[in-house]
Amino acid sequence: LRRLELEPLLDSLLLFAGRLQLSRPVGIQVAGTGGKARQSMTHSLLSIGSPYRTVYLPVLRSLLPEMYDTFDFPNPTQISGQRHVTTVATQALFLMNSSFASDCAERAAERFLSESHSSEDARLRAIYWQLLGREARPNEVAAARGFMHSLQPGNVRDVELYRYSAFVQAVLGSAEFSYLK
Repeated sequence: LRRLELEPLLDSLLLFAGRLQLSRPVGIQVAGTGGKARQSMTHSLLSIGSPYRTVYLPVLRSLLPEMYDTFDFPNPTQISGQRHVTTVATQALFLMNSSFASDCAERAAERFLSESHSSEDARLRAIYWQLLGREARPNEVAAARGFMHSLQPGNVRDVELYRYSAFVQAVLGSAEFSYLK
């Protein structure tokens, strides 16, 4: 097994959310005056949640997003021939709690709900197929159905969207999504 690196992981989240832009952004995506004075801050014009492929996002040595460290992005100030690979709790917590991951899960759930499926089980099998690239086993479909129906949402506008978002986010947080065979 090999854990996905930061770039394909984020690109996959954006892809399933239906937000991934395959073309590169137009122009230079870095602004500021540069230099070493306090007033001369350089910054990226694209946030980490931008819909562009991660390879197109600027990497500024002094302003590396915390998420990059979480997923073992190499230090841009040093030459590194190979990335370190760690498996730590903060990676799972990012997929469970970050607004980026929950937004991607909600958008993916909206997409799955907008597709016509003959039943709830068919929709759950489609989620497994598209997110994990395999057929869902009958016990997994039953467990997913049980999980979704056990959720007691408080004040949400769309209970069905809430339940599917929670399930999609659980699948996105699974080791099977984050690791390649």
